[in-house]
Amino acid sequence: MNKGKFISFTASLVLAMVFTFSCSSPDDGGSVSYGSVTYGGQSYKTVKIGNQIWMAENLNYNASGSKCYDTSPSNCDIYGRLYSWSAAMGFSSNCDSNICTSQIQQLHRGICPSGWHIPSDADWDELFLYVDNENGGDGESYENAYNRLLRKIILRPSLSYTERRSY
Repeated sequence: MNKGKFISFTASLVLAMVFTFSCSSPDDGGSVSYGSVTYGGQSYKTVKIGNQIWMAENLNYNASGSKCYDTSPSNCDIYGRLYSWSAAMGFSSNCDSNICTSQIQQLHRGICPSGWHIPSDADWDELFLYVDNENGGDGESYENAYNRLLRKIILRPSLSYTERRSY
């Protein structure tokens, strides 16, 4: 695989992994770093990162159009459910092949618990810059933060999966 494709693949993989943890909530002003939220009869761990609160576990809400990895119900208990874009957004399945972007609200709840929303680009940017700042970056330039992340991934190809997760 050439270097350009590797960078593109790695960036896509990182973003795909992050998106699986993808409901966020505005900070309630509290000082608690960890908490929980109950939704659909299940309790989910939450984590405060900077001024944001994120789900710390994959969602396992049985929404229409969602499924379990490898079609095995036990995998939903382990990994959470898999959602198409339309299912995560709370739209009908025809939105996977049609343009439904006009239905997206500013803080779009989708299938997230009440008071939570599907993260916006601004939410991801705030998280990314906060993590960059906490790890020696300037926490101000998204492009610089992204490039630092890619350099760490590319320049350390011999790291094991467990070691890479720390980045």
